[in-house]
Amino acid sequence: MALLYRTSEGDRIDLIVLKHYGDKSMLGTVIDANPHLTKQPLSLKAGVEITLPDVQVLEDTKEELQAGDELW
Repeated sequence: MALLYRTSEGDRIDLIVLKHYGDKSMLGTVIDANPHLTKQPLSLKAGVEITLPDVQVLEDTKEELQAGDELW
């Protein structure tokens, strides 16, 4: 289930992603889920709502792949 995050003054989306997911590789996914962030400055104002998508689907897909599987 996705998490709704409300920013505090000065939060940065890259650091929110790093803190929530443990690395910045989900930044594009978070931006895709929150197109309004493309119009925001690097340091966000307080009260911006950000949906942090669940990564369970990605983990399930990863488990289905076996060594040597073709990805495309």
